Amino acid sequence: MAQLDILRGDDQAPPNAPRNHPAWGALAFRSETAVERMLERLESVGLLRARVLEHGGAVLDLTSAGQAALQNPAVLDERIQLPT
Repeated sequence: MAQLDILRGDDQAPPNAPRNHPAWGALAFRSETAVERMLERLESVGLLRARVLEHGGAVLDLTSAGQAALQNPAVLDERIQLPT
């Protein structure tokens, strides 16, 4: 998953990986499993949406609800209930 490579700044990413992307390595301190679960969770609550590209790859797009959550963190709190 390219998003995972970008967010974790994976040294094993393909040579054409966008290492100059602003998000490159932003979550390098988190495990691969933790980042995968976070992305799955954000997708499952409608904040991200998977889109298949013509060449067969996939990207995650920010939904309007995801954009709202960026503008107002209370929206995120409403969508995602963290375990206590």
